[in-house]
Amino acid sequence: MKLFDCPNCGHRLYFENAQCLNCSSLVLYDPEQAKFVLSGEGGVLPCG
Repeated sequence: MKLFDCPNCGHRLYFENAQCLNCSSLVLYDPEQAKFVLSGEGGVLPCG
């Protein structure tokens, strides 16, 4: 299983996470970068 880190605080994230449990940042998985990014950063926004 691939592990991920919060782009804000570095806390461990799992693929199912939509929010960092440490710093409460909203995160999204960006498949182009193959990593989590902060929601809204660099034009990456949730669908809907």
